[in-house]
Amino acid sequence: MSASLKLRCLTIVAVTVIGAGPLAAQRRRALTTADIALKATPATATVIALGVRGDTISQGSAFVIRADGVVLTNYHVLRGASSAIVTLASRERFSRVV
Repeated sequence: MSASLKLRCLTIVAVTVIGAGPLAAQRRRALTTADIALKATPATATVIALGVRGDTISQGSAFVIRADGVVLTNYHVLRGASSAIVTLASRERFSRVV
């Protein structure tokens, strides 16, 4: 992981994947909640948004979406922030985010 992370704020929308209906699901074993958590947890992060005085103004979740350090979170997590701290599932912390 690089010395800094790049945060991207997007509005998350739901999409329907065509061809992923019941027939596709029948061909493979359904994942349990534990299976999904085991696969997804390494890509999760926590974002603490800081105001101009260094005070916490919000906290939210994020996901690592690229190996070069791009992290995705929602806009409302960073709205009004002047800086942020990102903590990965590995407990690695980054305060230099752009």
